Amino acid sequence: MKGETIKMPHPTHTLILDMMDVIENEDTQVLPTKESMNLDYISHEALGANKVEYEGNLEELYIKDFAKYVFYNLIDSILVQLNDKKFKSMDHIYMYSLYAKERIGQCFSKIALTESLILKHFRTTNTKIVWEQKEQVERGRLVGAYVKMPVAGLWELVCCNDFAGLYPTTGIVTNISFDNFVGTFYDEEKLAPYRQDPARYIVVCGNVYRNKGSLAKPELGEFVAQYLDEEALAPYRKDKNYFVSINGHVYKNDKDYTLKLVWNNLRLERKKSKYLSKKLDAHIAMDINHILRCYTDHPELGIKELNHDILNKYDESEIEHLKAMGYDFKSGEDLVGMSVDDLKVLQRIIKTEITYLANLEQAIKLMMNSIYGGTSHQAFYWFNIALANDVTGEGRNLTHHMERHLNEFWRDAWQTNPDLKKIQDELGIKLKPKEVIDQILKDSHDNSLVTCVYGDTDSLYLSYKDLIDTIEGSEKFDLHDKLKIILKINTEFLDKHNKEHLRDYFLSRNVRPNTADLEDFELETVNKRGVWLHETKKRYGQILLWKEGKFFDMDDLPIKVKGLEIIKSSYPTLSRKQLKQMLRFMLEYDGKYLTQELNLLSQKFLKEFETADIDLVSGNLKVNGYAQKIIQDTNPNGFETVKGASFNIKALAMYNWLNNVHHFGSEPIYGGKLKYYTIKGSSEKNGDIYFAYEGTKYPKWADQYAPSDRKRMYKKFVLDPINRILGSAGMPLLRVDGSIQIALF
Repeated sequence: MKGETIKMPHPTHTLILDMMDVIENEDTQVLPTKESMNLDYISHEALGANKVEYEGNLEELYIKDFAKYVFYNLIDSILVQLNDKKFKSMDHIYMYSLYAKERIGQCFSKIALTESLILKHFRTTNTKIVWEQKEQVERGRLVGAYVKMPVAGLWELVCCNDFAGLYPTTGIVTNISFDNFVGTFYDEEKLAPYRQDPARYIVVCGNVYRNKGSLAKPELGEFVAQYLDEEALAPYRKDKNYFVSINGHVYKNDKDYTLKLVWNNLRLERKKSKYLSKKLDAHIAMDINHILRCYTDHPELGIKELNHDILNKYDESEIEHLKAMGYDFKSGEDLVGMSVDDLKVLQRIIKTEITYLANLEQAIKLMMNSIYGGTSHQAFYWFNIALANDVTGEGRNLTHHMERHLNEFWRDAWQTNPDLKKIQDELGIKLKPKEVIDQILKDSHDNSLVTCVYGDTDSLYLSYKDLIDTIEGSEKFDLHDKLKIILKINTEFLDKHNKEHLRDYFLSRNVRPNTADLEDFELETVNKRGVWLHETKKRYGQILLWKEGKFFDMDDLPIKVKGLEIIKSSYPTLSRKQLKQMLRFMLEYDGKYLTQELNLLSQKFLKEFETADIDLVSGNLKVNGYAQKIIQDTNPNGFETVKGASFNIKALAMYNWLNNVHHFGSEPIYGGKLKYYTIKGSSEKNGDIYFAYEGTKYPKWADQYAPSDRKRMYKKFVLDPINRILGSAGMPLLRVDGSIQIALF
């Protein structure tokens, strides 16, 4: 039934939805990294619970064991309910509906939600609309976010600086909208040869990219050039009543237009909700707790034991919000005369209000980001592909701009900037002689004391190792010393410097002054080390020291991983555990013999891998369409599959063929989630031969007829992934036999 659409009548007040879809789209807190979106995985990771296991498929279970079939569905229903309570993702949907004044069923659509927010704004401003019948148009090509090809290797002291709400904030600052769009200004004469050669080039707006795909399936490649009609754009660039986008599109700029106003209203509402939820928690909820504790800790004295000095005075926003709730409190002293029962009722009400405000703040944040998604779809009533490309284009430009600016800034600012000199004095540090610093600069990756290792959408990853090396005595610094210096530079200088630089940059492009200073590019994380793989994006590992004000325990530093095998659910349980330990060892190790120590660890893990239960070292796969891909699996001379059948099909065919030919009497398997491993006899020349079986039900006859090749599996599932990391870091590669592979040239 997967992929089919079944329409069923149901009450209009009832929603039918997939809770896994809701969690996937709305959750960013409980489980930020999700290897899979199936109920079993999500329940295991979030709740520590699993679905009921069964043999065969659901249809067979229904026929053979109806009681277990009912039990299976019962547990599934309970898991869905428990996940709903754990993730609370539906709270966002309810908030969308409440805030945008839209039916809940429509709030799953970014397009409908965006249109509702715009219409709400029009109602508020008494703006009348004349609806026109619009035909569906082709979407055109949309260029996405900026992702920098990483500088591969193992990097120390890597900081992540990122923009706060890049797309919404940039939309507010630039004032781009559908109702002030003037037109596009490209140099069509220069673009013409590229448009006529679609096999090699792709033209988007006035930008030319190489086509790294084919004519039938074009794929955006590297940027070639931009051709804008600069003569036509010149008067607009000089006129403050117009804004020229990075793509050469012109917008009126004589007042604030719709998208800016909608985004900015959301921004202010979010700021207010975030502020109030924290204030209510820190002041009013805390005062109630202090007063109630007097009655519980000293029931005989009660309020007489209260320390009045710790009670809070409430600011104007708190007082107004309390009045709206029906309470006239100006400070904690106003709560002192209340009875215990009344205080407990108020405590519950305040707790509910704090939760409401926190949910509203998160929902508004998600709505702000969803507006871009809504406006970029051709079903959006005011759809304009030029506008959609300007949202991403301005975002890409800002990240590029900060990458270039910081590279240039850190070439000499550390030695010359008076504010940084003041920080050096406060820290009690002195810089090494100029000739030493010049040599550090010369040896650096891009002639700067801070190297941009990687960039992704709204973030840059910057290594401060070279900067720290310029300090006298840095060789004796411990990790705390280095972290203290980096944090002081960023939080007391660079965050402010970046904000002022971005304000000046935008003002030079004629943005409206009232919102020119909204962009923030601030420190988010400091990592002890990070490793990025060679010539591949979105594949890295980091070990965190600090994140958004939180210091992590040095004995239990968290790892952040993206795209590496340690988070891939298709990999065996044991290999993922071993890979994580090896990556952690690599990122934490401070000695001189990392390769040798890793090799010793690898040999230890190999012994563990060779003796572990087969379920722990087997990979995970899923088989669908077995009957359509198999020709026969009963001939003693071997099984046959259709041309192009995947290794999943062949692995399962091996199980069924051996079972059929040797009459072992095991249950045939025709699909589902299975385990698989490499059979002995596989070779580099002829490739691997795989065997699949049902997890926890490994057939003993496979020991003789399909024995596992543990060394080859260890190489595939542990050594190959770790060697990709080592190779990217320029380190020698590990081998199964314990030798170390060193490149001679």
